[in-house]
Amino acid sequence: MSDRINGENIIDSSIMGYVNASEDIFLEYLQFLGGRKIEPKFQIINPAFGGQERKHYFDSNFKNYNIETDDFLWHKNDVIQSNDTLPLDISRGCIFSCKFCNYPHLGKGKFDYIRGMDKLRNELIYNYENFNVTNYIIIDDTFNDSVFKLENFCNMTKTLPFKINYNAYVRADLCHRFPVMTDLLSESGLFGAYHGLESLHPLASKLVGKAWSGNQAKDYIPELYHNIWNKKIPMHLNFIVGITHDTKESILDTIKWFKENQLHSIKFDQLLLYGPDNNKNKLTILNEFDKNGPKYGYDFFDSDDGIEWKNNNWNNISAYSFSTEMNELVREFIKAPSHISAALLSFGFTKDYIMNTLYKDYPWKPQVLNQEVNLNKDYFFKLQNL
Repeated sequence: MSDRINGENIIDSSIMGYVNASEDIFLEYLQFLGGRKIEPKFQIINPAFGGQERKHYFDSNFKNYNIETDDFLWHKNDVIQSNDTLPLDISRGCIFSCKFCNYPHLGKGKFDYIRGMDKLRNELIYNYENFNVTNYIIIDDTFNDSVFKLENFCNMTKTLPFKINYNAYVRADLCHRFPVMTDLLSESGLFGAYHGLESLHPLASKLVGKAWSGNQAKDYIPELYHNIWNKKIPMHLNFIVGITHDTKESILDTIKWFKENQLHSIKFDQLLLYGPDNNKNKLTILNEFDKNGPKYGYDFFDSDDGIEWKNNNWNNISAYSFSTEMNELVREFIKAPSHISAALLSFGFTKDYIMNTLYKDYPWKPQVLNQEVNLNKDYFFKLQNL
């Protein structure tokens, strides 16, 4: 997001917290503005795309929030509607430390920061009884980071007097390593698995910390989609353009493999790097490639547009243009991306339709567009009458 509109600075502060929960930071910030508490911990950063410096709040002085005991419930003023697909927060942090990733709190313990299943069950029942909601997006960085977590979640869902549908980020390599995970996921209501494979090139995948993708994904992903899950769960495969060792030819081979195996959906994202100088970044968290670029084949240099990068086969411009080109290419034969599958159920599409219809053939106009307009009207009407 730009920090300026028509030359005017529109953001004077920002907040980011994860395990250092924004829930605490934001409340403390509001109390500080009201003169009741000391200011949360901050640093001065340069905003993206120009503009003035701002305060970036990254930690609170007093710790209250704990996801393990979080008893969050939506309020009637949130105007939740029965067709909504709601976010579901089950755990914080990620047990992995992929070298391209700038998410906070990487490398956590497997059993750290997991929400109590009794609290989660109460929220699901509350949402069903008050809003008739059964569709969710699980926002965990890695939902299937342990068998323990999935077993507890699956057992909890079996006690519900209704079925839920959800989509989530799922590590395919963990499903391969712990086969019981695939049953636990499908039995608990998974309808949409997002897999970050990043690259099928053996050297490139190893470089980013996902060597499994370059060695076993080509065999296992089709097996999981067609035989283990019997084409009943949408699987989205995400790849990164710009990784050292990867080439245009290897990415085109990935698309060929995808088509030949009649898989569900695929997308290519450009590699985003900002270099080691944190003061010039719009991010405050640097990934391993940012910190130690030359070690992984990346060089950084200044330009009029900011920090740019290059390696043996790519630079930030060619990675962007080729990823855009590939996404246009695959658009003709992909089905609906898994991370919107639960939302598509909310719009009235059946599971069979989602599994078998090309994304480009969806009746966006007039069916979806008209429904969205009506839902928005209903939402604003209810909002105005609170």
